Order: sequence, then structure tokens, then C-alpha cells
Amino acid sequence: MPYFKRLPLAIDPWLTVVAASLGAWSLIKGLAVWFMQSWVRILIMLDLAGRFGDFFLVAALQDRKWLDSLVSNPDFVIGFLINLCILIYLSDAGVKEAFEQRNTRQTSNVQGL
Repeated sequence: MPYFKRLPLAIDPWLTVVAASLGAWSLIKGLAVWFMQSWVRILIMLDLAGRFGDFFLVAALQDRKWLDSLVSNPDFVIGFLINLCILIYLSDAGVKEAFEQRNTRQTSNVQGL
């Protein structure tokens, strides 16, 4: 919620649509992680890699004062570290095998019926 504290108090219909769409997309990704779908692992890894790439590109183009103010923000630092840990965890070979085993087990159960 700290990211929304500077928004105007008036309800904007487009903001509501965007928020509902992002919420639905997050729900889909969350359920896919819960049921260990392999496609969501790849999607999240691509999303996080893109975020880090975008950050480094913007950091290279901005001045030092802007970068210092961003890095000194505790919300940014905590989010950056959490995203980095998630990216490293999902890159692990054991995690990849776990997601693939889940999908293999599901397809073998469907074929056995």
C-alpha cells in the first residue's frame, strides 16, 4: 500500500480496471505456482530477469543522485533482495525438476484414466 499513498482520492474507472487486471494476473500466477505448473516458473524467471535488466538500464541512464535516493529506500532494497532470492531459487536444477515431475505425474495420471 505505500506505493498508492500519493494517488488522488477520486476513483478512476481505468485505474480500477488496471488494478483488477493485475490482481487477476497475480491470482493466476499464484495458483499456477501452488499447483507447480512448469510454465509459471519460466514466466516468473523471465519477468524477474526483465525487471533486473530494466533496473540496470535505467540506473545507467539516470544521474547518481536519483540512484542514491532509490537505493536508500528500504522498500526498494527489500523488494530487490526478495526478487533476487526468488530468481536464484527458481534457477536451481532441483526446483526445475520438481516442477517438471509434477507435470509429468499429471500427464501420466490423465493417460492412465
